[in-house]
Amino acid sequence: MLPHVMKQLLLCMACVLLALPLPAAAQEPSIEQLELEAVKAKIGHLTQQLQDEQQQRDTDVRLLKETDEKISQQSAQLSRTGEEITAVRARTEKLEERLGPLREQLTNQQQHLAQQVSASWRMGRQQFLKLLLKQDDPARLSRILTYYGYLNRARIGIIDEIRLSYEQLQEVNLALATQRESLESHLSEQARLVSLLQEARVEQQQIVDHWNNSIGSNQQQLEQLAKDAEDLNQLLASIDKAIPEEFRKLGSAGFATLKGKLVWPVSGKITRKYGEKLSGGVVLEGLVISLPEGKPVRSVHGGTVVFADWLRGYGMMVIVEHDSGFMTLYGYNQELLKQVGDKVEAGETIGLSGRSGGQKKGSLYFAVRRGERAMNPTHWCRAVSKGKVG
Repeated sequence: MLPHVMKQLLLCMACVLLALPLPAAAQEPSIEQLELEAVKAKIGHLTQQLQDEQQQRDTDVRLLKETDEKISQQSAQLSRTGEEITAVRARTEKLEERLGPLREQLTNQQQHLAQQVSASWRMGRQQFLKLLLKQDDPARLSRILTYYGYLNRARIGIIDEIRLSYEQLQEVNLALATQRESLESHLSEQARLVSLLQEARVEQQQIVDHWNNSIGSNQQQLEQLAKDAEDLNQLLASIDKAIPEEFRKLGSAGFATLKGKLVWPVSGKITRKYGEKLSGGVVLEGLVISLPEGKPVRSVHGGTVVFADWLRGYGMMVIVEHDSGFMTLYGYNQELLKQVGDKVEAGETIGLSGRSGGQKKGSLYFAVRRGERAMNPTHWCRAVSKGKVG
C-alpha cells in the first residue's frame, strides 16, 4: 500500500510544480490556484497516511516484542510449575513408601493384639483371678500385676502411636494430593495461556508481515535489515568497550584453540548459511538453524552472559562473552534462562529455542564474533553433515 502512496505523493508533487501560479492581475483565485490547493490538500492527506502507516508498523513491532516477552515469561512460569509438580510427586512417592511399612506394622500389631485377646479369652478371667489368688507372696503378686499392666499399656501405646503416625501421614498425603491437583490444574491453565499467546504472536506476525509488504520496497527492506544489523553491531561494540581487559582474562580460556571442535548449541538443520544474502542484499553474519520450539539452547563454551533481552530482528537474544574478546550470539529464543552477569559452562543450557523476533517457525540464530568482526560458525563448531548439526 505504501509504495502506491509514495507514487501518488510524487505525482502530486509534480502536479504542484506544474501548477505554480503565474502573476495575475485578477484578485480572484484562478482555476489553476484552486487545483493547486486541492493538490496540496491531497499531498497533506497522503503524507499523513504514510506517517500513520509507518507509525502503525512501529506499533506492531512493539506489540510483537511485548508478545515475545510475555511468551518468555509464561514459558518460564510453565517450567517452574512443572518442576514443582515433579517435586510434589516425588515427595508423595516417599510418603507412600513410608505408609506401606506402617500399614504392615499396624496390621502385625493388630494381629498380635488379636492373638493376645484370643489367648486371654481362652484362659478366661477366672484363670487370671486364680493366678492372683494363688499368690501368697505380696511382692510376687505386685510384680505380676505390674507386668500385665505394662504389657497392656505398652501394647495400647504402640498401637496409638502407629495410628497417630498413620493418620498424620494420611493427612500429609491428602494435602500433597490436593497440592498436586492444584498444580496440575495450574499447569493446564498455563499451557492454555501459552497457546493463546502463541496464537496472538502468529496473528501479530501476520500484521507485521502485512505492513512490511505495504511499506516494503526492496530499498525499504534493505534499510530495515541494515538497521537491524547496525543495531546489533552497535550493541556488540558497546559491550566490547564496556568489558575491561582484566575481565577478559577471567573464566574459561582457550576459545581460539577449539576452532573446529566446539559442540553446536542445538541439533537441527541449517536453513540460512553464514554469508547468505538476504532481501535487499544484506549479508547474514551468522546462521539460522531450524528445530522445534522449546528445545535446550546450550552455550558452546564457558563464559559470562553480557546480554539477555529482546533485540529487534533477533527476538529474545543471549550473548555470551568468552576469553580473548570472542562472543557467541543466540537469537530467536522462546525463553531466556540466564541473566546478565551469570557465569556459564560449556554445554550449559542458557535458553529454550523458539521463534521470537518475528520468525515463522522454531529456529535459532547463532553467530560467532570477535569484537565487531563476524566469523563463520561452521569454522568453529564440529563438522556439518548434510546440512545438519548437533
